[in-house]
Amino acid sequence: MNKNTNIIITCASILLFLVGIIHLIRLFYGWKVIVQETEIPLWVSLIGTSIPIFLSYQLLKIRSR
Repeated sequence: MNKNTNIIITCASILLFLVGIIHLIRLFYGWKVIVQETEIPLWVSLIGTSIPIFLSYQLLKIRSR
């Protein structure tokens, strides 16, 4: 892979990791998220933690090849 591709993959991986960490913090502190008067349940953040962190890990594995 060329240098630009590595930079893009690294940035995407960092962004996904940060999204996962924010969801993890929401789970830990029990923050409420309300969208158009509907409260989003905490279990959504469980999915929002696991999927982005997994994708971040997979991107880093692809980059290291």
